[in-house]
Amino acid sequence: MAGALIIVLREAIEAGLIIGIVLAATRGIRLAHALCRRCIFVGLLGRYCRVLRRRYIQRRLRVPAGSSSMLAFSARVIMLAWDISGWLATAAR
Repeated sequence: MAGALIIVLREAIEAGLIIGIVLAATRGIRLAHALCRRCIFVGLLGRYCRVLRRRYIQRRLRVPAGSSSMLAFSARVIMLAWDISGWLATAAR
């Protein structure tokens, strides 16, 4: 339980850092703050819909909660490795 709390806290700090950087970078642009607020709202709404969809799929397929989170973690690792290798390939040119 404490591990999950640390992960949530780290993610919240990271999100705040990214939002702060974006707001600082767009300081002189008109309507930038309103656009950032809309993007944050849409991101939270999307996250909520994703949680609801995952719960629905788990109930329909009768998948244990641990196995689906392991599959999601594996997919994230694969996507991250793919992104990094693509970035390295373009940076090497």
